[in-house]
Amino acid sequence: MMMTRLYNGTLAILEFQVMDNALGGEYPINISYYKGRDGNYKDGIDVNYNAEFEPLSISFQNGKISVSDGKDETPEPTVKSMSVKAGTGNCAIGETVDIPLILGGNTGFANLGIEIEYDAEVLSLTNVTASTGIGAILTRAQSVETNPYNMVWDSTSDVQYEGTLAILTFRVLDNAAVGTYPITVSYYKGREGTYTDGEDVNYNENFEPL
Repeated sequence: MMMTRLYNGTLAILEFQVMDNALGGEYPINISYYKGRDGNYKDGIDVNYNAEFEPLSISFQNGKISVSDGKDETPEPTVKSMSVKAGTGNCAIGETVDIPLILGGNTGFANLGIEIEYDAEVLSLTNVTASTGIGAILTRAQSVETNPYNMVWDSTSDVQYEGTLAILTFRVLDNAAVGTYPITVSYYKGREGTYTDGEDVNYNENFEPL
């Protein structure tokens, strides 16, 4: 009898090399069901099914690689997106999932403020674990239930850190409908939504805006 194993997380790391003659721009990486050698979803046996041999219904999140030509390189905070599915291997109703908040393309910031927004009728933010060694002082929203959830890193000189800024732990609410729900990341806009919070936010050591 086939056993069902519920796994959430990274299936594999794909390493790409950008060609020397590549032009600056964004290049998609598309993900879809494996359709078999002949494109008919059969490869001697059917593919993509569960322990009861029922076909799967999984949402895929396509990715991209941004190639810089050196003319426009700015910090780009991004967040991995998750699909909320009941029992399909993404994140089941009532479970928690860790989402990394990743900073890439950093040319140096002295102040970086971001806000994370999500559907509070489906998800609840239960914990935020900030990474250490970034080289800036972190100020975060006083309550983890704040939506949008704000985080600001501040330094007197440019910070060159790239990688995981924090781990966001979400819980899928018990009454959540099956579906795909975005977690959006944008620049922190200040308490009044004017990008000013007593002083400007998002700038480098020369106080130039990011």
